[in-house]
Amino acid sequence: MATDDNGFLSRWARRKEQARSAQRLAPEPLVAPRPEPPQPALPAEASAPLAEVDSAPPDPLPTMADVALLTRDSDYARFVAPGIDVSVKQAAMKKLFADPHFNVMDGLDTYIDDYG
Repeated sequence: MATDDNGFLSRWARRKEQARSAQRLAPEPLVAPRPEPPQPALPAEASAPLAEVDSAPPDPLPTMADVALLTRDSDYARFVAPGIDVSVKQAAMKKLFADPHFNVMDGLDTYIDDYG
């Protein structure tokens, strides 16, 4: 390569050095901290810690005994929540879909008949 001062690499190196020196010389912009919006005053009972306000124990996790009590009209949401034992979750879903209400053919199963 030629040592030409007008070549691409020499121009690139010169501009890169100028940009670095400009960054070193430029002062940091001062940013004033934003004032926080005023907080509304809360009543004394609302400002209490959550542990004191919500003292109700959490609902116990469902078990196989709860699965045995399920009907078609039961709420299955607590059986599919995170943290539920997989076997309890599967038993609840099996109980739900074993109901004849969910066992109705839709008529779109054209190859279900025995044509043999």
